Amino acid sequence: MDIKYPILGTVTGEEPSKGDDEVVEVDIDSLRQESSRLAQEIDALKTEGLEEAELQIHMRKMHEYNELKDMGQMLLGKIGKIFYWPGSNLSGNLTHYITILLII
Repeated sequence: MDIKYPILGTVTGEEPSKGDDEVVEVDIDSLRQESSRLAQEIDALKTEGLEEAELQIHMRKMHEYNELKDMGQMLLGKIGKIFYWPGSNLSGNLTHYITILLII
């Protein structure tokens, strides 16, 4: 019976062969290269004046924006149901519906 682990891959209960050791070495080298590349990218961003704290602030603001946008879409959908507009998904004709709301 094979057991699938998300990080480790498939575990079969068989002894690893010498070919498996080579695959592991290639994977390790690949991960080291990726780590080095990411470290260089981080250093380049830091030299441009960007900091991790700014990223956290940006992520928090994006999360807040998305929540507000979701609430706005929900409200437009509820208003659409009150006025019996076809479908509660207003994204296709959003400008049309907002214009109607401004008139009302």
